[in-house]
Amino acid sequence: MNFSLLFLTLFFLILSPNKRKFFFPSLFFLITF
Repeated sequence: MNFSLLFLTLFFLILSPNKRKFFFPSLFFLITF
C-alpha cells in the first residue's frame, strides 16, 4: 500500500465539505490500493 496516497486521500476527505460524496470513492480507492 502506498502510504502517501493514503494520507493524500485522508487529507482530501477531511478538507472536502461534502464528506458523504467522497466517502465511498475514497473507500474504494483505499481498498484497491
